[in-house]
Amino acid sequence: MLFRRLKNSAIDGSCSKYPSSPMQMIHFHGSYRYEDQATLESALRQARAHFPPDDHLWFRCFVSNGSFLTVNLAVPSEAHRILDATTVFLHLSRGAVEGAFAADRRAVT
Repeated sequence: MLFRRLKNSAIDGSCSKYPSSPMQMIHFHGSYRYEDQATLESALRQARAHFPPDDHLWFRCFVSNGSFLTVNLAVPSEAHRILDATTVFLHLSRGAVEGAFAADRRAVT
C-alpha cells in the first residue's frame, strides 16, 4: 500500500526527538477512517492548531492514504506532553467514521 506522506512525514515509528535520553515515553498509535479526504484534512488542520508551538516533530507522525489516517507518536511521559497528545487525538476523532488509538509506556535508552 502506498502512503501519501504529509509534511516531513516518517512511517518508521521514530517520532521522538528524545531517542538518546533514558526516560519513560508514552507511545500513542492508532488510525482513523474519514468519510472523505476533505474531512480528514479538516481534522488534521484542527489537530495541528493544538501542536506544541516549539515542536515540529508532530508533523512527521501522521500518514494518510485517501481517507485513512495512521498516527504513530512517542512523547515523554510528562503530564503536559500527554495532555497535548490526547488533545490532538480528540480533534482527530471528530469527523471520523471509525477509528481507535492505544497508548503504552516504554522506557527509551
